[in-house]
Amino acid sequence: KDAFSGGVDATVRRWDLEKGTGRVIFSGHTKRVWRVAVHPDGDRAFSASHDGTIRCWEATSGREIWKHSGKEVWSWAWLHNGEGVLIPEEDRILLLSARTGKASETWKCEMAVGLPVFALSPDQKILLSFSDLGDVELWDVGAARRLSLLQVDEPVTAMAWSGETILIGTSNGSLIQYRAK
Repeated sequence: KDAFSGGVDATVRRWDLEKGTGRVIFSGHTKRVWRVAVHPDGDRAFSASHDGTIRCWEATSGREIWKHSGKEVWSWAWLHNGEGVLIPEEDRILLLSARTGKASETWKCEMAVGLPVFALSPDQKILLSFSDLGDVELWDVGAARRLSLLQVDEPVTAMAWSGETILIGTSNGSLIQYRAK
């Protein structure tokens, strides 16, 4: 069994959990790695860094397959069984091909400032984007259009879906519930 981690040393590491040792070091980022996830097919790993890149790696060798440069990427969501990767970037949302890293769609949004985070509904029909400034947007994934904008008075710190209910945690410890439909 393997696990992946990102670190302040700008590397991604693949670990052998049984032995407790590192198997492969993925090098290429120049600043701290904030997020690492393995693609649903298990063949690729993705990482996001403070250097403004999201990178796709061959999971076994650590070879870089592609990189997307932009602003800091703090979150992403897999789409269409992992064929697409939705990422926030300044005032837009990009849909990248998980295989090539090429952008196929761009959605204009209200996230010009803050640290945007994504979550996809269980049926993959609604994308929720929010930032630490309290802006919350609901998107129709199929139509690539915004459904609504929710105003939250406190900075958003966490989000989860519970059926059709959106649970939003705020910096003051509040839990806000919204019905998505």
